[in-house]
Amino acid sequence: MDEEFEPSEELILRRETFEPVVKLFQGQKMWFNENRIQFDGIVKVKTDSWGVTLTITSDHREPLKVSGRWDILYVRKSRISAAYAGWMISRECYYPEIGISI
Repeated sequence: MDEEFEPSEELILRRETFEPVVKLFQGQKMWFNENRIQFDGIVKVKTDSWGVTLTITSDHREPLKVSGRWDILYVRKSRISAAYAGWMISRECYYPEIGISI
């Protein structure tokens, strides 16, 4: 994000904890979900001291870029979500009844 951004100790600790897991999503096929928008695509991961930027490339729409600061991310081995932003990427489709909705 901002090259002059000085992360707090909390952000540094969260990055050290979550960055190795987040990088496992690089190049993986994942499901994106935000409200009623849902589609699958390949994820490109970029991390820095501020947080994570994900670019999801899909056959169903133009590439989508989302981001979240380290302190609002919820990171697990099968998904990442951003509190307050409302987006999530996951290895499985949580709402199959929606199907692909762009």
